[in-house]
Amino acid sequence: MPLLRLLTALLVAVAPLAQAQGAASAAAGAAAMADGEVRKVDLAQGKVTLKHGPLQSLDMPPMTMVFKVADPKMLQGLKEGDKVRFSADRINGAITVTRLVAEARNELIDIAWNADRVFERQVQVAPKKFAELCGKLGRGEQVAWSFEGSAPTDFNIHYHQGKQVVYPQQQAAMAGSSGTLVAPLDQDYCWMWTNQGAAEVSLRIRLQH
Repeated sequence: MPLLRLLTALLVAVAPLAQAQGAASAAAGAAAMADGEVRKVDLAQGKVTLKHGPLQSLDMPPMTMVFKVADPKMLQGLKEGDKVRFSADRINGAITVTRLVAEARNELIDIAWNADRVFERQVQVAPKKFAELCGKLGRGEQVAWSFEGSAPTDFNIHYHQGKQVVYPQQQAAMAGSSGTLVAPLDQDYCWMWTNQGAAEVSLRIRLQH
């Protein structure tokens, strides 16, 4: 019994320290992210040109430079002028973007299919803002879609028929979902997420044509 009480006391004493270390690590990870603006995207070479603020993790001042990316999928859907947050590290001697998150604004994001007919994107949706991805589909074409969010958002798929807005899919307060859209006619279709909360929401989105 004395040994059991000693072990319990040690666990109780260590738990707050572990929590504090975890919180410090999370804060350090957030601080390592830098603000940037996309100046050029090179999908073929897996590179992106960013005008960025200070990179504290690399002791680098603000500048505009070309970065390699750890995963070319990070670049899908990015375009010149997009605001991003990113982190970078030295990998095999090259400064490489290891994480990149596009800032969602109230604007249209064109769906750009890759060679495998897949579109993947990670976006940050600010409070009371939305992210909207749109692309043209022919009648009968199918798109398998899925998303995961750090918090619930209001989600819908819609298209316009004359002055009417038609919603093949509409879900409120969803932190994740998946399904398949079968286009009923030749039209532009949009996937839309609206953040009704008070905190930023991170979304990972995947469309398979």
